[in-house]
Amino acid sequence: MGSRLMRQWLLQPLQNTEEINQRLSLVEIMVENPILRDSLISQVLRRCSDMDKLNRKLQRRTVALKDLQSVLLFANTVPQAVEVLRKYHGGRDNKLLLEEFVAPLEDIAEHFVNLRTLIGATVNLSDENNARINPEFDDDLHALEQQRQSVIKSIEREHQRVLKQFRWTEKQMKCEYHTLHGYVFRVSRKDDAQVRADKEFITLGTTKDGVRFVSGQLSSLSEQYRGISKDYEERQQALKQKLIDTVATYLPVLDDAKELIAALDVFVAWALVVKDSSRPMVRPTVRTPLNEASLQECNNNNNNNNGSNNDSNNNNIVTIVNARHPLVELRQPAFIPNTVHLTNDANALIITGPNMGGKSTFMRSIGICVVLAQAGCFVPAESADIVVRDAVMCRVGATDHLAQGVSTFMVEMLESAAMLNSATRQTLAIVDELGRGTSTYDGFGLAWAIAQEVAVKLNSTLLFSTHFHEMTQLAEKHANVKNFHFGAHEDVTTGTLRFSYQLQPGPCGRSYGLYVAQLANIPDDVLGAAREKASELEDFEKDGAHRNVQALLSTATPEVLQKITNYAKRIREFGDVEKADETAKVTIQQLRAEIRGDPTLQLFIKP
Repeated sequence: MGSRLMRQWLLQPLQNTEEINQRLSLVEIMVENPILRDSLISQVLRRCSDMDKLNRKLQRRTVALKDLQSVLLFANTVPQAVEVLRKYHGGRDNKLLLEEFVAPLEDIAEHFVNLRTLIGATVNLSDENNARINPEFDDDLHALEQQRQSVIKSIEREHQRVLKQFRWTEKQMKCEYHTLHGYVFRVSRKDDAQVRADKEFITLGTTKDGVRFVSGQLSSLSEQYRGISKDYEERQQALKQKLIDTVATYLPVLDDAKELIAALDVFVAWALVVKDSSRPMVRPTVRTPLNEASLQECNNNNNNNNGSNNDSNNNNIVTIVNARHPLVELRQPAFIPNTVHLTNDANALIITGPNMGGKSTFMRSIGICVVLAQAGCFVPAESADIVVRDAVMCRVGATDHLAQGVSTFMVEMLESAAMLNSATRQTLAIVDELGRGTSTYDGFGLAWAIAQEVAVKLNSTLLFSTHFHEMTQLAEKHANVKNFHFGAHEDVTTGTLRFSYQLQPGPCGRSYGLYVAQLANIPDDVLGAAREKASELEDFEKDGAHRNVQALLSTATPEVLQKITNYAKRIREFGDVEKADETAKVTIQQLRAEIRGDPTLQLFIKP
């Protein structure tokens, strides 16, 4: 039950901070109280049946009598849960447990008194493999049971008579029930001759385990037993159906109890994860986002306070210190954590770096932390401060859907379209290497436009990893976009690459794809050809840029050429920039103004 509820909570995180903090407080109670936690596990949770399945069977009226035993066991655990929870004394936290669990479970336990009495009196559970209606419960059923027992005694007397007649022991001749013939005698094949010589007996068949036969009396008694058993089963089935219909009236209460016990199961499970974690898992701070009117009022107040910014009006806060990916950490105990700080002024990160450098793992770890926090669980980090998100939207991974006729690139575009059509300023968007499924120019154009739309126009919180290094120029155009990268150290002498797995400010100019290919054991001759071709392309781009400049210079007027020469001289003769910061700043601002004010010089500036 708890696993299904946990999955539901993770798939549908809360957006109400009061409800989120209530769940976090309940997890905290379980974390800090091992006696309470262990008592719930041993005395309640381990004894619970899977009421999700049983309730569905009750709704369809398809439960068996042995299923009612599971219902009874579950009903018995409810007062046990109340007793365990009432023993806990946790000050202010005690009120939360009383309101959320003890009081409703006590009401349910009162409803279950009659249910427990009904099942206990009606169903005979002494034989776990053959649950049946208690014959004492119904007069007609009781009479049929007495008749059946009387016939069984007569069959046993007939058994003893035949044993005495042939001077056999019970080990030599068995009396057993056969599905086709009813009650029969069975002897080994070596004793078959005595049976066949006596015309009182009828041989029914011979198998490897012996010879089956009946006497006239046994055959008559067997028919009586079958008739009585048929009437008994019909009566028991009628009573069973009435019993199930009666138990089904408790379905609303059973559902309520199931939800409460399942919730306890989730809180205990999350507390165990926290306690068993080798590194810190902390309770996150979860904030309510301000509406537009309140946000505008706070901005106006900040402007009146000389522009000082207060985090209380920051709707895009996601600050997670030393966040970790909980699944990767299980396989790699030496996992390197990373910190992220997103605000209104820096709500989008363009993340570059080498292949296998940790970009995807980092972004996923942030998404997981946000989902866990809003589901009500502690997060794998040293601290976390999160403004509630209305969604976590991801464009991660590359796959296709051949059955639907959808290519990998089409999947990327469909997911991107959903993000663009649904994201708001409260959405956390995670985009991993968008645009790689088509040509470089088309892919880069789409990546740029989609990132700009999400980060600037929609003002969503965005984590965007890419190998299009030109994407880092987006930060030059928009102040709320920041460049970060995962570094790597290249050892030229040994031809190896060591990843740092640390998020650092600024862009990264290389992806080091050839080194990753080397790690994958691509043959050396193939790697050599790849390096040669990559070098040719880099030279081609440099030559193309040089030819473009030469073409522009050939068309420039003497006046423009003179201006370029003057700018170059002023920059060359400027002197030591480190010793004249203010002078350098003024000079560069003058140069920038002059260049921007001259349309003819714009031809020499790459857009």
